[in-house]
Amino acid sequence: MEINLSGKTVLVTGAAKGIGRAIALAFAKAGANVAVNDLSALGDRDDLLMAMREFGVEAGIFPADVSRAEEVEAMIEGVITTLGPIDVLVNNAGISRVRPFLEVSEDEWDQVIDTNLKSVFHCSQKVLPGMLERGSGFIITMASELGYLGRAEF
Repeated sequence: MEINLSGKTVLVTGAAKGIGRAIALAFAKAGANVAVNDLSALGDRDDLLMAMREFGVEAGIFPADVSRAEEVEAMIEGVITTLGPIDVLVNNAGISRVRPFLEVSEDEWDQVIDTNLKSVFHCSQKVLPGMLERGSGFIITMASELGYLGRAEF
């Protein structure tokens, strides 16, 4: 089934690599303009932008720490100014601590909670008013299977 999202703008958080990158490319292939967010420096950003633009869409990189409200607000404003109103938000940013639970510090745990949960709150809260005003839009929130399966080896 082919989907046509021409003229739509999609924001994908945590899109520098892995699933987020694949999601960003899939939306570009479907014709959407794509805003890529990640906290990292996005080492392959030029490669990703070129790959998305090969589908004839606009694309941009918008680095921000999505666990911080002020950075999310600036990022959303940048996306809207550059690519237009956000029609689809994909909350994909997430981190984990791959080591025994008893070795994880409270600060590290706070980072996990802030990145995996607060980011969804901040991003969704900032894009929803525009979606409600236009009467359309989608918010997709990703989750890792570790959220409900856990890891027996720890």
